[in-house]
Amino acid sequence: MTASFFDETSVKISPSLMCADQANLAGEVANLEAIGADMIHLDIMDAHFAPNMPMGLGALSDLRGRTSLPFDVHLMVEDNDWFISQLAEIGVQQVAVHAESARHLDRTLGLIRDIGAEAGVALNPATPLDILEHVLGRLDFVLLMTVNPGFAGQKLVPSAFEKIAACRDFLAARDANVPISVDGNVSFENIPPMVGAGAGILVAPFGGVDRRLSANPFAVGIPRPDQEPIILDISACMMAEGKIRVALHQGKLLPDGCIIDAAGNPANDPKAFYADPPGSILSIAGHKGYGLALVTEILAGALTGGGCSNTKNKSAFTLFIY
Repeated sequence: MTASFFDETSVKISPSLMCADQANLAGEVANLEAIGADMIHLDIMDAHFAPNMPMGLGALSDLRGRTSLPFDVHLMVEDNDWFISQLAEIGVQQVAVHAESARHLDRTLGLIRDIGAEAGVALNPATPLDILEHVLGRLDFVLLMTVNPGFAGQKLVPSAFEKIAACRDFLAARDANVPISVDGNVSFENIPPMVGAGAGILVAPFGGVDRRLSANPFAVGIPRPDQEPIILDISACMMAEGKIRVALHQGKLLPDGCIIDAAGNPANDPKAFYADPPGSILSIAGHKGYGLALVTEILAGALTGGGCSNTKNKSAFTLFIY
């Protein structure tokens, strides 16, 4: 299982097609879209940098016309710049390149932005974080590999959680509001400590202007004999961050009452949310929704051991589930 780019919480789900039925990719994508995936994670390899080749550019191009979901491309190749030029014609929303294979990392990140996509740096498990130091101004996200690239189904490397937390602290110390993505063995067992190591803060408290809370989803399932269960699945904030980003890419305005700018003024332009300093998402139902969000966050932090949001952690969090 994998998770990424956009949903009702600060944790965004991006299913990877690496483990999908390769003979029915269009059907697999349709199913993922129907169940609410935030984006599609597409692994492109060249059998040199990573010893595999699960999907080619032709398949990616064919899929582009089958879904409106954002395409999140993870390049595990030696010639990043050539692949980026091909992706420009397909139309993708996010591209990560490996620091280990990029000869001129700053220039390559610039090429990604030039094609209208968000630019990310992927780091293998043993690659140190300080390689990011001089490209932070080019970064839209960081992709941390928690397995060595090439194959699905691998065991998590022992230092995975420690590196996620270290990356969060590295970015916070440099006041870099850069989302963290995680790729590799994102299981139900591993999700809580992964999120605890790097979960994001997007929501302002009632009456406040700064981001202090996560989106805090609240889900309850009540079984009934011989009937469909009663399901309540809501977020304590007015809008998913992913929907804000989609509106930004599409040049659309947001409904009233969803976000505020950095000064606390009501805003409709999604650019206000991503400005420097950034805006915030509003809680549902005013002070009542804020109370629900606060209690949900405290209980979730205590029960999972992941702790609660803190102002040193400004990064959203993305999981790629295999």
